[in-house]
Amino acid sequence: NGHAPLKLISPSCTRWLVMADCVERILYQFDKAASVEHCYSARLLAEMYKDETNFLYLVFLKPFLLEIRRVNNIFQLESGDALKIFRDLLVLYVSTLKRVVKPSVFRANSEKQLLTLDLQASSVYLSQEDADLGMTFRQKMEASKLCDAAKDAIVKRCIEFIKVLLTQYQLRLPESLDMLKKLELLNPKAILTDTKPAVTELPRNFFVCPTEVLESQWRNVSSCKFTEKENMGRFWIEVYEYTNGTGNRCFEEMALGAIRMLTLPISNAHVEKVFSHISFLKDESRNRMGLKLLS
Repeated sequence: NGHAPLKLISPSCTRWLVMADCVERILYQFDKAASVEHCYSARLLAEMYKDETNFLYLVFLKPFLLEIRRVNNIFQLESGDALKIFRDLLVLYVSTLKRVVKPSVFRANSEKQLLTLDLQASSVYLSQEDADLGMTFRQKMEASKLCDAAKDAIVKRCIEFIKVLLTQYQLRLPESLDMLKKLELLNPKAILTDTKPAVTELPRNFFVCPTEVLESQWRNVSSCKFTEKENMGRFWIEVYEYTNGTGNRCFEEMALGAIRMLTLPISNAHVEKVFSHISFLKDESRNRMGLKLLS
Protein backbone atom coordinates (compact mmCIF):
# COMPACT_ATOMS: atom_id res chain seq x y z
CA ASN A 1 0.00 0.00 0.00
CA GLY A 2 2.94 2.32 -0.53
CA HIS A 3 4.24 1.83 3.02
CA ALA A 4 7.59 0.41 4.05
CA PRO A 5 7.41 -3.32 4.86
CA LEU A 6 7.15 -4.23 8.51
CA LYS A 7 10.33 -5.42 10.19
CA LEU A 8 10.71 -9.14 10.76
CA ILE A 9 10.34 -10.24 14.37
CA SER A 10 13.38 -12.06 15.73
CA PRO A 11 12.77 -15.33 17.61
CA SER A 12 13.69 -15.17 21.29
CA CYS A 13 15.79 -17.72 23.14
CA THR A 14 13.84 -17.24 26.36
CA ARG A 15 10.41 -16.27 25.12
CA TRP A 16 10.05 -18.77 22.30
CA LEU A 17 6.29 -18.17 22.05
CA VAL A 18 7.11 -15.13 19.93
CA MET A 19 7.60 -17.68 17.12
CA ALA A 20 3.88 -17.42 16.37
CA ASP A 21 4.26 -13.65 15.90
CA CYS A 22 7.25 -14.23 13.60
CA VAL A 23 5.26 -16.55 11.34
CA GLU A 24 2.25 -14.20 11.31
CA ARG A 25 4.43 -11.25 10.30
CA ILE A 26 6.13 -13.21 7.49
CA LEU A 27 2.86 -14.52 6.04
CA TYR A 28 1.25 -11.07 6.28
CA GLN A 29 3.69 -9.61 3.75
CA PHE A 30 4.86 -12.78 2.01
CA ASP A 31 3.82 -11.92 -1.57
CA LYS A 32 5.09 -8.35 -1.37
CA ALA A 33 8.44 -9.29 0.18
CA ALA A 34 9.05 -11.89 -2.52
CA SER A 35 9.03 -9.17 -5.18
CA VAL A 36 11.22 -6.61 -3.40
CA GLU A 37 14.98 -6.65 -3.90
CA HIS A 38 17.02 -3.70 -2.63
CA CYS A 39 20.21 -5.00 -1.05
CA TYR A 40 22.04 -8.31 -0.71
CA SER A 41 20.12 -9.32 2.42
CA ALA A 42 16.84 -8.36 0.78
CA ARG A 43 17.68 -10.48 -2.26
CA LEU A 44 18.44 -13.47 -0.04
CA LEU A 45 15.14 -13.02 1.75
CA ALA A 46 13.32 -12.59 -1.56
CA GLU A 47 14.71 -15.91 -2.79
CA MET A 48 13.47 -17.60 0.38
CA TYR A 49 10.06 -15.98 -0.04
CA LYS A 50 9.85 -17.22 -3.63
CA ASP A 51 10.31 -20.81 -2.46
CA GLU A 52 6.82 -22.30 -2.30
CA THR A 53 8.02 -24.96 0.11
CA ASN A 54 8.82 -22.36 2.77
CA PHE A 55 5.44 -20.73 2.26
CA LEU A 56 3.56 -24.03 2.67
CA TYR A 57 5.44 -24.88 5.87
CA LEU A 58 4.57 -21.49 7.34
CA VAL A 59 0.89 -21.84 6.39
CA PHE A 60 0.87 -25.25 8.07
CA LEU A 61 2.64 -24.04 11.22
CA LYS A 62 0.61 -20.89 11.85
CA PRO A 63 -2.56 -22.45 13.42
CA PHE A 64 -0.48 -24.75 15.62
CA LEU A 65 1.71 -21.93 16.91
CA LEU A 66 -1.29 -19.71 17.61
CA GLU A 67 -2.94 -22.44 19.71
CA ILE A 68 0.30 -23.17 21.58
CA ARG A 69 0.75 -19.47 22.31
CA ARG A 70 -2.83 -19.16 23.58
CA VAL A 71 -2.54 -22.10 25.99
CA ASN A 72 0.96 -21.24 27.18
CA ASN A 73 -0.10 -17.67 27.91
CA ILE A 74 -2.72 -19.11 30.26
CA PHE A 75 -0.02 -21.10 32.08
CA GLN A 76 1.96 -17.90 32.57
CA LEU A 77 -0.87 -16.15 34.39
CA GLU A 78 -0.04 -15.49 38.02
CA SER A 79 -3.62 -16.25 38.99
CA GLY A 80 -6.20 -18.45 37.37
CA ASP A 81 -8.31 -21.55 37.65
CA ALA A 82 -5.75 -24.36 37.80
CA LEU A 83 -8.24 -26.96 36.63
CA LYS A 84 -9.27 -24.89 33.61
CA ILE A 85 -5.62 -24.36 32.73
CA PHE A 86 -4.99 -28.09 32.36
CA ARG A 87 -8.35 -28.61 30.71
CA ASP A 88 -7.23 -26.22 27.97
CA LEU A 89 -4.02 -28.20 27.51
CA LEU A 90 -5.96 -31.47 27.48
CA VAL A 91 -8.38 -30.12 24.87
CA LEU A 92 -5.43 -28.97 22.75
CA TYR A 93 -3.82 -32.43 23.05
CA VAL A 94 -7.00 -34.31 22.11
CA SER A 95 -7.87 -31.97 19.23
CA THR A 96 -4.35 -32.42 17.83
CA LEU A 97 -4.67 -36.20 18.23
CA LYS A 98 -7.83 -36.13 16.13
CA ARG A 99 -5.88 -34.63 13.26
CA VAL A 100 -3.74 -37.73 12.73
CA VAL A 101 -5.10 -40.58 14.87
CA LYS A 102 -7.76 -43.05 13.75
CA PRO A 103 -11.29 -42.61 15.21
CA SER A 104 -11.22 -46.25 16.34
CA VAL A 105 -8.42 -45.35 18.78
CA PHE A 106 -10.70 -42.84 20.50
CA ARG A 107 -13.50 -45.39 20.75
CA ALA A 108 -11.17 -47.99 22.27
CA ASN A 109 -9.46 -45.71 24.82
CA SER A 110 -10.69 -43.57 27.68
CA GLU A 111 -9.50 -40.01 28.18
CA LYS A 112 -7.01 -41.23 30.78
CA GLN A 113 -5.66 -43.89 28.41
CA LEU A 114 -5.21 -41.33 25.64
CA LEU A 115 -2.77 -39.47 27.89
CA THR A 116 -0.40 -42.44 27.74
CA LEU A 117 -1.15 -43.51 24.18
CA ASP A 118 1.84 -45.08 22.45
CA LEU A 119 2.58 -42.45 19.84
CA GLN A 120 5.37 -44.55 18.34
CA ALA A 121 2.90 -47.19 17.14
CA SER A 122 2.25 -46.59 13.45
CA SER A 123 -1.03 -48.53 13.63
CA VAL A 124 -2.81 -45.69 15.46
CA TYR A 125 -2.29 -43.11 12.72
CA LEU A 126 -4.42 -42.15 9.74
CA SER A 127 -3.02 -42.29 6.22
CA GLN A 128 -1.41 -39.19 4.73
CA GLU A 129 -4.50 -38.54 2.63
CA ASP A 130 -6.86 -38.71 5.63
CA ALA A 131 -4.74 -36.67 8.06
CA ASP A 132 -6.17 -33.25 8.90
CA LEU A 133 -3.40 -30.80 8.06
CA GLY A 134 -5.72 -27.82 7.76
CA MET A 135 -8.01 -26.66 4.96
CA THR A 136 -5.90 -23.61 4.10
CA PHE A 137 -2.75 -25.73 3.90
CA ARG A 138 -4.44 -28.28 1.63
CA GLN A 139 -5.79 -25.55 -0.65
CA LYS A 140 -2.40 -23.84 -0.92
CA MET A 141 -0.79 -27.22 -1.57
CA GLU A 142 -3.20 -27.96 -4.43
CA ALA A 143 -2.61 -24.52 -5.93
CA SER A 144 1.19 -24.79 -5.76
CA LYS A 145 3.31 -25.68 -8.78
CA LEU A 146 5.48 -28.16 -6.90
CA CYS A 147 5.87 -31.68 -8.25
CA ASP A 148 4.04 -34.57 -6.60
CA ALA A 149 7.22 -35.87 -4.97
CA ALA A 150 7.89 -32.50 -3.33
CA LYS A 151 4.30 -32.26 -2.11
CA ASP A 152 4.50 -35.76 -0.67
CA ALA A 153 7.72 -34.89 1.18
CA ILE A 154 6.11 -31.77 2.67
CA VAL A 155 3.06 -33.71 3.89
CA LYS A 156 5.26 -36.39 5.47
CA ARG A 157 7.31 -33.77 7.28
CA CYS A 158 4.18 -31.98 8.52
CA ILE A 159 2.78 -35.23 9.91
CA GLU A 160 6.09 -35.95 11.65
CA PHE A 161 5.90 -32.49 13.19
CA ILE A 162 2.45 -33.27 14.60
CA LYS A 163 3.72 -36.55 16.07
CA VAL A 164 6.58 -34.78 17.84
CA LEU A 165 4.18 -32.08 19.02
CA LEU A 166 1.85 -34.71 20.52
CA THR A 167 4.80 -36.26 22.36
CA GLN A 168 5.65 -32.85 23.84
CA TYR A 169 2.03 -32.37 24.92
CA GLN A 170 2.12 -35.74 26.68
CA LEU A 171 5.21 -34.69 28.62
CA ARG A 172 3.43 -31.56 29.84
CA LEU A 173 0.20 -33.24 30.89
CA PRO A 174 0.75 -34.25 34.51
CA GLU A 175 0.34 -37.85 35.62
CA SER A 176 -1.58 -36.42 38.56
CA LEU A 177 -4.32 -34.98 36.34
CA ASP A 178 -6.86 -36.98 38.37
CA MET A 179 -5.61 -35.14 41.43
CA LEU A 180 -6.04 -31.80 39.72
CA LYS A 181 -9.59 -32.75 38.79
CA LYS A 182 -10.28 -32.98 42.50
CA LEU A 183 -10.08 -29.19 42.49
CA GLU A 184 -13.48 -29.24 40.83
CA LEU A 185 -14.87 -30.35 44.18
CA LEU A 186 -13.89 -26.94 45.58
CA ASN A 187 -15.97 -25.02 43.06
CA PRO A 188 -18.39 -22.79 45.03
CA LYS A 189 -21.15 -23.53 42.53
CA ALA A 190 -20.93 -27.21 43.48
CA ILE A 191 -20.41 -26.73 47.21
CA LEU A 192 -23.27 -24.32 47.84
CA THR A 193 -25.90 -26.78 46.63
CA ASP A 194 -27.70 -29.57 48.43
CA THR A 195 -26.36 -32.05 45.90
CA LYS A 196 -22.68 -31.31 46.52
CA PRO A 197 -20.16 -34.16 46.25
CA ALA A 198 -19.63 -36.47 49.21
CA VAL A 199 -16.89 -35.52 51.66
CA THR A 200 -15.23 -38.90 50.97
CA GLU A 201 -14.27 -37.64 47.50
CA LEU A 202 -11.92 -35.01 48.97
CA PRO A 203 -8.19 -35.90 49.00
CA ARG A 204 -7.85 -36.53 52.73
CA ASN A 205 -4.11 -35.80 52.97
CA PHE A 206 -4.76 -32.06 52.49
CA PHE A 207 -7.03 -31.88 55.55
CA VAL A 208 -5.30 -32.34 58.91
CA CYS A 209 -8.44 -32.17 61.05
CA PRO A 210 -10.36 -35.22 62.35
CA THR A 211 -12.74 -36.81 59.86
CA GLU A 212 -15.84 -35.94 61.88
CA VAL A 213 -14.82 -32.25 61.99
CA LEU A 214 -14.31 -32.14 58.22
CA GLU A 215 -17.58 -33.97 57.63
CA SER A 216 -19.52 -31.56 59.85
CA GLN A 217 -18.05 -28.46 58.21
CA TRP A 218 -18.58 -29.89 54.72
CA ARG A 219 -22.22 -30.58 55.58
CA ASN A 220 -22.89 -27.14 57.08
CA VAL A 221 -21.12 -24.88 54.58
CA SER A 222 -23.99 -24.97 52.07
CA SER A 223 -26.35 -23.56 54.71
CA CYS A 224 -24.39 -20.31 54.98
CA LYS A 225 -24.42 -17.32 52.64
CA PHE A 226 -21.28 -16.14 50.88
CA THR A 227 -20.84 -13.18 48.54
CA GLU A 228 -18.12 -14.72 46.34
CA LYS A 229 -19.46 -17.49 44.10
CA GLU A 230 -17.15 -17.39 41.08
CA ASN A 231 -13.47 -17.26 42.04
CA MET A 232 -12.42 -20.33 44.04
CA GLY A 233 -9.51 -18.62 45.77
CA ARG A 234 -11.54 -15.67 47.03
CA PHE A 235 -14.43 -17.97 47.95
CA TRP A 236 -12.33 -20.15 50.24
CA ILE A 237 -10.73 -17.14 51.90
CA GLU A 238 -14.25 -15.92 52.65
CA VAL A 239 -15.15 -19.37 54.00
CA TYR A 240 -12.04 -19.32 56.19
CA GLU A 241 -12.95 -15.90 57.63
CA TYR A 242 -16.61 -16.81 58.25
CA THR A 243 -17.40 -16.58 61.97
CA ASN A 244 -20.32 -17.46 64.21
CA GLY A 245 -21.97 -15.33 66.89
CA THR A 246 -19.07 -15.84 69.30
CA GLY A 247 -16.44 -14.81 66.75
CA ASN A 248 -15.06 -18.31 66.17
CA ARG A 249 -14.25 -19.46 62.64
CA CYS A 250 -16.80 -22.10 61.68
CA PHE A 251 -14.96 -23.67 58.75
CA GLU A 252 -11.30 -22.99 59.53
CA GLU A 253 -10.00 -26.56 59.18
CA MET A 254 -11.87 -27.31 55.98
CA ALA A 255 -10.96 -23.96 54.40
CA LEU A 256 -7.26 -24.39 55.21
CA GLY A 257 -7.29 -27.79 53.49
CA ALA A 258 -8.99 -26.32 50.43
CA ILE A 259 -6.47 -23.47 50.31
CA ARG A 260 -3.62 -26.02 50.43
CA MET A 261 -5.11 -27.71 47.38
CA LEU A 262 -5.48 -24.41 45.56
CA THR A 263 -1.84 -23.48 46.20
CA LEU A 264 -0.48 -26.46 44.27
CA PRO A 265 2.30 -25.14 41.96
CA ILE A 266 0.43 -24.93 38.66
CA SER A 267 1.56 -21.72 36.97
CA ASN A 268 5.13 -21.21 35.77
CA ALA A 269 4.73 -17.44 35.51
CA HIS A 270 7.27 -16.46 38.17
CA VAL A 271 9.90 -18.94 36.95
CA GLU A 272 9.48 -17.81 33.34
CA LYS A 273 9.91 -14.17 34.32
CA VAL A 274 13.04 -14.81 36.40
CA PHE A 275 14.79 -16.69 33.58
CA SER A 276 13.66 -14.11 31.05
CA HIS A 277 14.97 -11.16 33.07
CA ILE A 278 18.29 -12.87 33.84
CA SER A 279 18.83 -13.74 30.16
CA PHE A 280 17.98 -10.18 29.20
CA LEU A 281 20.43 -8.67 31.71
CA LYS A 282 23.34 -11.03 31.12
CA ASP A 283 25.45 -10.62 28.02
CA GLU A 284 29.10 -11.09 27.10
CA SER A 285 30.15 -7.98 29.01
CA ARG A 286 28.18 -8.95 32.11
CA ASN A 287 28.57 -12.72 32.19
CA ARG A 288 29.99 -12.71 35.73
CA MET A 289 26.76 -11.58 37.32
CA GLY A 290 26.56 -12.84 40.89
CA LEU A 291 23.73 -13.74 43.23
CA LYS A 292 24.08 -10.47 45.12
CA LEU A 293 23.21 -8.43 42.02
CA LEU A 294 20.38 -10.76 41.00
CA SER A 295 18.75 -10.50 44.42
